Amino acid sequence: MVNNGWRYGLQVLNYLIWIALIGYLSSGVSYRLLEPNQAMITLALTHSGQLKGECRKRTVEELAKLPPNMRAPMECPRGRSPIEVRIVADNQVLFEKTLLPAGLSGDGRVDVYKQFKVPSGPHQLLMQLKDSVKADSFNYVREEKVTLVPGQIQFIEFNANVGGFVLK
Repeated sequence: MVNNGWRYGLQVLNYLIWIALIGYLSSGVSYRLLEPNQAMITLALTHSGQLKGECRKRTVEELAKLPPNMRAPMECPRGRSPIEVRIVADNQVLFEKTLLPAGLSGDGRVDVYKQFKVPSGPHQLLMQLKDSVKADSFNYVREEKVTLVPGQIQFIEFNANVGGFVLK
């Protein structure tokens, strides 16, 4: 009986220590994502580059040699172009990278999620993306003046269906 009393007492003490530790960590520790005069620019991008090569129409002879389930009239290369992305704020490069497509055949998409802390206030943003090896320069460009208040998070998304970069 005495042994059980000590065991229950130590078990209660153990629970009290854990409750105190969890209580302290849930309310006592403060975390600040941004300093008082900072804002954040977040780049969220998911995009597939254009095909590296041109599609070509198969001849009747080529189609006849293929199994019936493989007789697609057009033959297109699987490989996609790498994507070049550049984000510039007030003539200072925040992000500049050439990203290779995912997948064993290089036919997947590119995913980017980056955050940049900047001082609050007005900024001139330049957003550029090149998704084709055939293009000489960036084929998606947007320049925008934004004013960021302290603590604001400015999202930069990319959607080729609406013309490129979208600020949210």
